[in-house]
Parts: sequence; C-alpha cells; structure tokens
Amino acid sequence: MEVTERVTAGKGWVAFGRALLAVVSLQAVLLGSAVASVDFLTLGQDRGPVAMASSLEFWLDSQGRTPVEKIEAGADTLPFAAVKSGQPRLLDDGALWLRFDALVQSPQLHWKIEMPMSGVDKITLYYRDSLGRWVVQQAGDSQAISTWPQPGRYPILSLSHEVGQKTRYYLRVEHARIPFSALPRAVTDAQVTTARQREHLLLGAYFGLAALVTVLALINAAAYRDWGFATYAIYMATFAGSQGAFTGVTGLYVWPELPALNNISIVLLPLTAAAAALWFVRTVTTPKRFSRALDWLVVALMALLPLVALVDAAFPTAESFALINILISSGMVILLMVVGVAMFEGDRHARWIALGFLPIIVATLFPLLRNFGVLASSFLTQNALRSGANPKCGQLPCARPTP
Repeated sequence: MEVTERVTAGKGWVAFGRALLAVVSLQAVLLGSAVASVDFLTLGQDRGPVAMASSLEFWLDSQGRTPVEKIEAGADTLPFAAVKSGQPRLLDDGALWLRFDALVQSPQLHWKIEMPMSGVDKITLYYRDSLGRWVVQQAGDSQAISTWPQPGRYPILSLSHEVGQKTRYYLRVEHARIPFSALPRAVTDAQVTTARQREHLLLGAYFGLAALVTVLALINAAAYRDWGFATYAIYMATFAGSQGAFTGVTGLYVWPELPALNNISIVLLPLTAAAAALWFVRTVTTPKRFSRALDWLVVALMALLPLVALVDAAFPTAESFALINILISSGMVILLMVVGVAMFEGDRHARWIALGFLPIIVATLFPLLRNFGVLASSFLTQNALRSGANPKCGQLPCARPTP
C-alpha cells in the first residue's frame, strides 16, 4: 500500500513538473514572439508614407527625467514593448519613449519622420551619427517655430542621411493632459511638399469661406440692425479661430515666436466659440419666452465657459481640463434643449438652427471622446469638426432679420 502511494505521489510530482515546464515554455514562446513582432524599418525606393507601428517599441518614463544616455545604456534591461496602434496613454508629467531601428537604402531619397498630430507639446529625436556623436532635433507647441528643424503645423524631423548603415533612433514625446496615441510615419521630402501644398489649399479654402461668411453676417447685422446676424458673426469668427488653434495654423502664421499662446488658445478659443454658439441660439430662439430657468441656465453657462478658460490659462491642471470637457458636453446638451423646446413651441427658426448645429455636435463628439481617452487620435478626431462645421452661407437664415 505504501509503495502504491509513493508511486502515485511520484507520478503527481512528475505531472506537476511537466505542467510547470509547459507554462515556462509557453511564456518563453510568447515573449519571443513579442520581441520578434518588432520589424526592422527598411527605407528603399518606396516614396512613402511608410507606417512605422510594426517597427516601434515603447517605454513610459513616468517621471520624465531619464536622459537618452541611460535609455541607450539600458536598452536590454528597460521594459520596452511592441507598440499597439490606437492605444491612448496619459503622459502628464512623464514622457513616452519610442525606439526603432532603420536603414536607408536609397541616396536619392531624403527620409523624415512626421508626427501627424498638431498640438503635440514636444518631441525630441535622438540618434548617433557615423562618428558616434548624438544628433538631436526638437519640435512641438512648447517651442518657437524658428527652432523647429522644419517649420510646419506639426513636427517633422530628419532621419540620418547615411546610406546602408543601420541606425537606432530614440523618440521622446511630451504631451500633457490629453491622452496621446499618435504614431510617427516615415515620409520623403517630396511627400512632405505634396502633402503640405494640399493641406494649405484645403485649409485656405476653409478659412477663406469662414471669413466670407463672417463678413456677410456683419453686413446683414448692420443692414437689418439685428443681433441675430451679429452673434452669428461672433460665433463664426471664434469658431474659425478655434480651428486655427487646433490645426496649428495660428501657431505657424499668427504667433510663431510665442509658443506660450498655443496651449492657451487651444482652450480659450473653443470655449469662447461654445459661449458664442449659446449666445447666438439664445438670441434667435429667445428661450425666456418658454422658460426663465432655461434662459438663466444658458446665460450662466455663457459666462462660465470663458471664465473657466481664463482660469485654466493661468493655472492649467488635469482637473481643470476635465472640467472643461464636462462644460463643453453640458453646453451641447443645453443647446439641444433650447432648440428642442423652441421646436416644440413652434418656433419657425428652430428647425434651421437644429439642422445647422447637428453636424457640429456630432463632430464635437470625436475630439471629446479622445480627450476622455475613449478614442485614439485619428483623422476624425483631428478633422471632424472642420468637416461638420463647414461654413456655408445657407446657414445664415438661422439669424432672423428684424422687420
């Protein structure tokens, strides 16, 4: 009996050992596949843009104080991991390190990396040249445009010109308060020039049309002496200004040497535009006819939005940024309430207002959800507002002329 028990116990330990060995082997396979999943970036005759997600590894420096020399020295010990596209990360006071290896094969093409997201606080690219010296390039909203390697709406940094030589790059990203999920891509000089010409054409058309609508609204306001047209002009001007801040146009052309205005304008102008939108809707629908409480709520929010923006400009914190997003969401709800009540009461202008603001409200959801960390940075989070709020003269009948 004892012998049988010992044999059974021995078999049990053998089974346990085999199971443990299987788990360790599986972990080794998984770790090996994770390392192998990072591809070597080869830049040949393909003129780009070249997606880099499969070639990137990341490490989050929670304190944001680790120098690149320590990053390089700890290449095998720091917990770098393969990047997953569309994964937002809240950096706050920390820094995101991205690492990749690249090889330029063609001497005819000058390769660069671009971070296709305006509003990034600061990115720094490090690599060593053939003599072992560090090459450092910096760009971002926290710096004057004149210090950027290539002035633009968003950072563009040059890769090594040396052909046929494997180079390791380290990219340091600083971006406070807004979850960061954008990834760099490799492009050539020709690609950058073509994309910039196309962007300037589209943005010029957008802001030109916005200026035209604003001027027409002011002319109608003067001709009819109507506050509806006047408040619409204010709304269009502030909204266009907020889009200028979001796209990096104002930082590039309006105050290129005053980088401190970038973070201020990206909060102050949108909140002022939201307050102007409420002012316009209140002027046209006069909610006091239906509910004094609703009217007072609109007035209070109109005053609170720019006030909170000014406080945030002086004392920017994560809490104030969260409050800003809550206020913008509340403003959207209240605007819909006012228009809904006006439509229910039979106001003949409310339907046009609803049709004019519905695309804007839907488009606003994308950057809001990005700010809350629900959506990753994408074409929609960057451009939905401009698409949904395309200024049209057909929106002007929302402002009713005074008989």
